[in-house]
Amino acid sequence: MIQLAAYLSYNGNCAEAMAFYARVLGARVDALITFGQMPEAMPVPPEHHDKVMHAHLVHPDFELMAGDMPPGQPY
Repeated sequence: MIQLAAYLSYNGNCAEAMAFYARVLGARVDALITFGQMPEAMPVPPEHHDKVMHAHLVHPDFELMAGDMPPGQPY
């Protein structure tokens, strides 16, 4: 069976959205990596360190991935 693997982009509220989806859909957030956790080779402004670079939500029937847009990228 083919499954959709969507990747959603957010404007700074990805962590909040993923927590909401996990709660209402009965899923779990399997990964949530912030820009601040990335190696220094990928510099981002300090005000963006707590934003989500990648999140992965897992449900028995689907997976959902998401992240906040990097600095300077249009939402």
